[in-house]
Amino acid sequence: MSTTTWVSRELHALELKGTENYAEALRLFEKLIQDVKSNPDQETYLLKLRGFYGECLYDLDRFAEAETYHRVTMKRWELQKGEDSTEGRARIRLLLATSMLAQCGTEGLSVDASTKKATDSISLLQSALDSETESLVAITACLAESFATLGEIRLNCGETEASQQLYKKAVDTGRATLERQIATRCHDDEILCTKFHIAEDLYKLGNIKEAKEIFQFLFSQIKDLSSKGEAPKLEFTEKEVDDYLEHCSNNERRMSTLSRWKRARRAKAFYGYTAQFEDLLRACRTRSNWRLVFGWCLFNRMVRAYIKRKRSRVVAQSSSLYLNAGTGKNSIRKRDQATNVRKQTAPAGYGLIRRTSTWREEYFRPKGQTAHSNSRGELFDSHPAEQSPESDKWLRAFGELTTSLTGYTEDKDIDTKVAILDTGIDAQHPWIKQRWKRDGLLERGFRDFVNDTGDPPEYPRDNDGHGTHCAGLILQYARRTSLYVARVASSHEECQNDPEFGLKVANAINYAVQNWGVNIISMSFGLNDEDISVGEALAYASRERVCVFAAASNDGLRQGIAYPASRFEVFCVHAAEGSGRAASFTPQARVGHMNYSMLGTSVLSAWPDFRQSDTSDSRRVKGVVEVANAGTWKHQSGTSQATPIAVVMAVHILRYGLTNGVPLARYDPQDLVRRVFQGMSKYDNGYHSILPWEGTRGRFKHYRKRGEFDRSFRMSISEDS
Repeated sequence: MSTTTWVSRELHALELKGTENYAEALRLFEKLIQDVKSNPDQETYLLKLRGFYGECLYDLDRFAEAETYHRVTMKRWELQKGEDSTEGRARIRLLLATSMLAQCGTEGLSVDASTKKATDSISLLQSALDSETESLVAITACLAESFATLGEIRLNCGETEASQQLYKKAVDTGRATLERQIATRCHDDEILCTKFHIAEDLYKLGNIKEAKEIFQFLFSQIKDLSSKGEAPKLEFTEKEVDDYLEHCSNNERRMSTLSRWKRARRAKAFYGYTAQFEDLLRACRTRSNWRLVFGWCLFNRMVRAYIKRKRSRVVAQSSSLYLNAGTGKNSIRKRDQATNVRKQTAPAGYGLIRRTSTWREEYFRPKGQTAHSNSRGELFDSHPAEQSPESDKWLRAFGELTTSLTGYTEDKDIDTKVAILDTGIDAQHPWIKQRWKRDGLLERGFRDFVNDTGDPPEYPRDNDGHGTHCAGLILQYARRTSLYVARVASSHEECQNDPEFGLKVANAINYAVQNWGVNIISMSFGLNDEDISVGEALAYASRERVCVFAAASNDGLRQGIAYPASRFEVFCVHAAEGSGRAASFTPQARVGHMNYSMLGTSVLSAWPDFRQSDTSDSRRVKGVVEVANAGTWKHQSGTSQATPIAVVMAVHILRYGLTNGVPLARYDPQDLVRRVFQGMSKYDNGYHSILPWEGTRGRFKHYRKRGEFDRSFRMSISEDS
């Protein structure tokens, strides 16, 4: 067959490749290679065709096959001599490096394997730079991408310094590529793509100002081209540039307050609370407006510490409790009251201002004196609900998501522990028996704080059903977590009438943190007033890096957020309908807060079988359905149901972070969960409705692909909110 025929067939295959008909082009190149093989004088031409064939494999996303094929071709190029061989060797190294980079971070490839491929691609490309070839621009561009890829791998492994050095090399190499593109008069589309990659690397390097300038230039260029009706072939979209501009603006605002925070950190020497300062900073970061909240709390602490020192000094000098202030004499009591008035005029929406008597007792109580509690509570679920198609659809999607995330967190050595404080759990329920089946009562993690005699009961029980319903949701959707149950009330009635309910809750929180070592605490109830002992227990849990979730309340717009959901270190959970809209009974969204909402209407979960018991409470037996081999179940609505569903999502977030190399040393668990929640939520009328299979702007739509989920997860935690 003549050379002219080969060339015409080659051009036809390249034309198909240019129209993205890669499968047909691959078939034609394969036949052409078989024909040219028979002529040993055409080895250089054969190797050129093999390069095209490998490119088609790459375009079909068969990266591993492309890598293997290019390696064989590269070895054969090494044996060739002449000017054509120099260009051929450089090009095949570029193709091999590209196919290796495409595999980095994909599902099934370990971190070590990804690191090796990125490192090998850098070595290949650096060796290809030694000779001046036509592919020099493409080689330097690929080298910059290799540095950036390896930098991202190092960053995800927690090697911040190494990643910063690699990102700096990526920026320098990208700028060299841009200079060569301008000198060789490359197409404008290629120049814009290079600038986009440089801006990306500058953003990751922390050079926000310069990155923002480039993104603004790119945004204006895209707008100009769109207005002219042109459709440039770019590797990025207008939406991606817009997102980066938004992130740059957020980071600039954060950097502008850095000097103020440095001054604020020096304030801890003023009142001598080093540990408390760090705890306050950690707790405040769970809020979207944490900087303002932190500043206000810091000011309050400084004032309280100042008054406390003054009080101690005056008491030591005289029993009259008088202090010279200005031109007259004001009693300490009047001074305290003046301070309280100023506290109560704080900006609305913070949810941080305590009543006068409460905060005075907490901060001025003599050392060693026990905090007294006299708070009653309320369980936040409504009457039995009817089945809802919207809620059923929501729960099916949620079940599919949690099944996928369970597959992404297969490390058996990692255990996440959840404590649920409620009315107990029905351990004799057939379905509960199957899911909650560790040996021994104490090993199961059950403690009764209602009848706390020191001896464990015969078996965990629930005389109300509220606790079993909430615990069932965690057992159903977070199968690999260890569930611990603290019984703090026996029924709705006791919860509302027990004056020591707050003390039981505080004891349960302390016990869960100290003895069980839990990661998350779930509380589907609220107290009628702020409680000192509960507040101290929550502060202790925050210091131990425990995430605490609490139900908002079911009072709708009539009242605000219940306590302890109103505390700044607690995740307040609202209820939403299956459509994502806020439920009618959930409280009004607070200004300046992340008002997270989860499904809380018509939620189906396990329920004790009260039909055979002597009970006059129709609420316990109404709406109960029998499920074959799974006992009795029931639909319930309330923020009580939304809270354990939010806890399930937090469990999967923490497990994923622990098992997939997320640098948790950079984030508190509360901050990590908050960031991912924000990435998984959609804003609707003041509420951040969490739809984890969609997320902000459809970010998590492709969660079924592990690589896509990992990219979305890391994008969410890297954002500054």
